[in-house]
Amino acid sequence: MDSHKLARTTDPVSSHLAAREHVESGRNESQKDEVLEMVRLAFMFATKPITSRELAAMFNAERYMVARRLADLKRDHLVIQSPRTEMRKCRVSGRLAVTWRLA
Repeated sequence: MDSHKLARTTDPVSSHLAAREHVESGRNESQKDEVLEMVRLAFMFATKPITSRELAAMFNAERYMVARRLADLKRDHLVIQSPRTEMRKCRVSGRLAVTWRLA
């Protein structure tokens, strides 16, 4: 993955350096693999789409890492973000949230 996709053009240089290190260290790919496996396992127990916060809670993972890697997996066409019409109340936060499923 290109580290430029992990940091916005308006982000400070430190964010771009961190993104580059994250990709070059292999952590980005390993986290993507981990989150993809979480989505697969979640669908073994519930066949409906899941929010990033629910997924993080289910696997005791850091919520922001899960959300960021879901976005990466979406770019890789491995998961699909459900349309806005399918947003629902998250069982963890109680807020309206987008949901995710395997592609």
